[in-house]
Amino acid sequence: MNKTLLYILLMLAFASCKKIKSDLENAASNLPIYKIEGSINNESFDYTVNDTSIFMNHGIADMNGVTTFFSEFSNEDNSTALKLEVLAPEKIYKELNQYQLGDQLVPFLVHQAGCYDLDFSVSPPNPPLIYFQEEDNFTSDKPVELEGYGIFEIPVRFKGLSSETYSITIKHGFEPTLFSAAFTVATKLDGISVKSDNITDNHQWFLDGVALCQDYSCLFTTENGLHNITHIITDHLGNTCTDNQIIYVYGNTVKWQLETNACSSETQSNNFGEVIITYTENNETYSSAFASENENLKFAIQNIEYFRESPTSNAISFKFDTSFSGTLYNADKSKKKILSDVRGTCKYKIE
Repeated sequence: MNKTLLYILLMLAFASCKKIKSDLENAASNLPIYKIEGSINNESFDYTVNDTSIFMNHGIADMNGVTTFFSEFSNEDNSTALKLEVLAPEKIYKELNQYQLGDQLVPFLVHQAGCYDLDFSVSPPNPPLIYFQEEDNFTSDKPVELEGYGIFEIPVRFKGLSSETYSITIKHGFEPTLFSAAFTVATKLDGISVKSDNITDNHQWFLDGVALCQDYSCLFTTENGLHNITHIITDHLGNTCTDNQIIYVYGNTVKWQLETNACSSETQSNNFGEVIITYTENNETYSSAFASENENLKFAIQNIEYFRESPTSNAISFKFDTSFSGTLYNADKSKKKILSDVRGTCKYKIE
């Protein structure tokens, strides 16, 4: 299944229909069709692909646990590069004929720091201290602090209850709206119940890594102590979503659950499908992701089409025109690059 292509397609609006064709790319023309041009700090640049000094590559990457796909233009003569990166959407589809591809204005992802408190649903008589890992050390002195958006696995320990390290997921800026594996845990007369609000998709439940059941709800009994419940749902298109909870059980009664609460509510709740631009010069990288100037700007996608590069290849290329402007900062925000009137044609190749 060509998931990378599907990631791209879901990001686009189901609006006015654009080109969708499965024929080969026109090889008759010798004119270059892939390029990005514009200005950086009022100096013009032109990445017109010539396969001698200016190249374009594309692939899949990761941003703090979130899948991204990118197209990068590089100039070997001056060792610079400009990368256009889009975060994978929350949910994807299998068939291209399900999409009516239209021009779209996509937001930039602009990181916001976050902090999260780890606490108990019911305060135990002798609360075990929660330890989370920070730079290879376990500490409970302050909340979990995150520099930017992402899906993070935070290791935790419980003093006095276990020497084992558990993991809790924090989705900073990526709470799902279309596809959620969230569930509730409750004590019943005959055991412990877990139940998902989603009753239509396929379910998998695991207790401490061991398969539990495959229904939207389960009832089970277990030994006293700490336990990790994992819930995975899969829809008919192959999309998956996972949620997990850590509970403490005594006498088949849930005494408490570990809770994760945001210290602030001033962050976005869904950043799937947004764009990050990076520029590299003199081995220093500048990114749009920490520039508040980009919060109200858009990345335009137009003239969308796809094609196969040979009759026997399974590889599909997705081509589109784009235009945008934006501000990029280096790592410590001591320097910036201002992109103006950037425009061009990009391609993603999906094997």
